[in-house]
Amino acid sequence: MSDVREYVMPAPLRAVQILLLTLTLAGIVSMLALSDSLTAYGQGEMMAPWLLV
Repeated sequence: MSDVREYVMPAPLRAVQILLLTLTLAGIVSMLALSDSLTAYGQGEMMAPWLLV
């Protein structure tokens, strides 16, 4: 057996990473909506699955 240890990210750090990713995606979608390239309905359709993950 090899003695290789797998690095596991601490839970609080993982939570921060997920939060930053979600905020980034929400920001991109909001910028599209503000530039009139995306309707409010389309914005909700794009953001909802990512916010639920």
